[in-house]
Amino acid sequence: DLRAAAEEAVALLAPEAATAGVELTLHPGGAVRVALDGEKMSQAMCNLLRNAIEATTAGGKVRVSVTSAGGDARLEIEDDGGGIAAGAPVFEPYFTTKDQGTGLGLAVAHRIVADHGGTIGVESRPGRTVFSIVLMTLSFVAGFYGMNIWLPLGHEQAGWRGAFFVILGVMVALAGGLFFYFRKRKWI
Repeated sequence: DLRAAAEEAVALLAPEAATAGVELTLHPGGAVRVALDGEKMSQAMCNLLRNAIEATTAGGKVRVSVTSAGGDARLEIEDDGGGIAAGAPVFEPYFTTKDQGTGLGLAVAHRIVADHGGTIGVESRPGRTVFSIVLMTLSFVAGFYGMNIWLPLGHEQAGWRGAFFVILGVMVALAGGLFFYFRKRKWI
């Protein structure tokens, strides 16, 4: 659940934000189901949140939102800091604008998101920067033409036939999800 990972990251960095005088909020909403390594995605979110907190002056705000639409899960981290220069290679290792930064936080976040089959982007202007992570939802991966065809695993069917149809349903769902994943990325 992407929202649960975001809640964990926000809880971890809330004391750091409070010390800096920055208001850190997570917009309310329901669960957004994605296949992810929660620990790694939490690390990526913490890196993004830490940068947002450090870029925001005391009295500023950092907002986190998790939404789902059209088979995509979107996490946005928005701050009202000074902004990032246009064309800055923020996802390149060792790029930093901070005196004490290593320049690895955003590069690591980029790698983690890419390893999850997602994308990460940034839009910035003075007074507003938004980092966006986009991942495929489980319903998109498991869906075929927008229909969720997972067989209800709680309903046992007799013997090997039940197992066969569960496995067949999973294989069809994965094939359909992969087809649309590659088609969406224009690889097919």
